[in-house]
Amino acid sequence: VSLFIPVSVIGATMPGIGPDHVRNARQMKHLAMFGGMIHDEGGGTVMRGPGGDPFVTYRMSKRDRHRIPDIVRTLGETFLEAGAKEVFPPVLGLERGLDPDAFRRFDFEGLPARRFECSSQHPLGSARIGSDRRASVCDPDGRVWDAEELYVVDGSVLPTSLGVNPQESIMAVATKLAWTMRERRYA
Repeated sequence: VSLFIPVSVIGATMPGIGPDHVRNARQMKHLAMFGGMIHDEGGGTVMRGPGGDPFVTYRMSKRDRHRIPDIVRTLGETFLEAGAKEVFPPVLGLERGLDPDAFRRFDFEGLPARRFECSSQHPLGSARIGSDRRASVCDPDGRVWDAEELYVVDGSVLPTSLGVNPQESIMAVATKLAWTMRERRYA
C-alpha cells in the first residue's frame, strides 16, 4: 500500500516545540512512516450540530484501546530491526522520538486513549443500508428512505468496520447500486 501525506501535514504533526520541532523536521528526509489497522468495536454518531453543521462523536471501546499498544510495539520493533535509530510513536505529548531502549521501556499500556493519535481513512456505517427504516438510512437499493431519487453509494452504506481495507468492498457495493439505479431508470 502506498501512502502519500504532504510534507506540510507531516511537519505539523511531528513532535516537539521550538528547537525540538526544528531538529525533528530537519530529519524528515530520513523518515519512514507506518500505520496499523484494527477492526474497531467502538462507535459514534453523526448528528446535526449548532448551525446545522455535522457534529461527529466517537468513543473507542476498551478492547480497541487495548489493541493499540500491540500494534505500536509491533510496528516500532519492525522499524528498529530495520535499522531505525529513533521511533516517533503516535503519542501526543512526546517531544522527541524514542531511541530503541526508551521505546522498549515506554508504558503504552498505561496511557489514556486520548493520548494516542488515531484516525480513520474509511469511515463506514453512517448511512447504513437495510430493510428496516428505523435501523437504516437507506433501503436495500441504496435509496435514502423518504427521499425521491436520492442514493448513497459509498462506504457509509456498509454496516460496520470490516477489519481490512474496504476499498474493494466499497467499489463492489457502489457498482451493484449503480446497476440497480440504471435498471430502475431504464426499466
